[in-house]
Amino acid sequence: MSAPDRRARLMALMARRELALRARALTESRDAAQEAQAMTARIRELQGAHALGPAGEVTAGRLGAALWMGQALQAELARAAKRAEAADEAERHHRAEVAAAGAALRQREDRAAAALRDARAERQARAEAEQADRPR
Repeated sequence: MSAPDRRARLMALMARRELALRARALTESRDAAQEAQAMTARIRELQGAHALGPAGEVTAGRLGAALWMGQALQAELARAAKRAEAADEAERHHRAEVAAAGAALRQREDRAAAALRDARAERQARAEAEQADRPR
């Protein structure tokens, strides 16, 4: 295998490695997005359970605690929604990177295959030329 053949093959292997790294990052960002969405759903469930209100006698202390809990849950919901949005954006970004890395991989694999075909054709042509030059 000649130097250009090796170089083309190495470039294809590097592109394959790059694609794998980007796919791993996409998986991690997808997991983070799902986790953030699950957290948002859990907070909404807590808000729903908390919205039912206190059972029994309503005192000023219970109302104050209910107000504090509602505000805390709303603030946490806003933070969780921001995290979910950021994770979704990261997932879209990683998805685009994976698509670009896949295209680069296909291009480099095509170049490596073409270089290999050219090298084989060249070897075969040399072998045929050597056989034609031999006396019979």
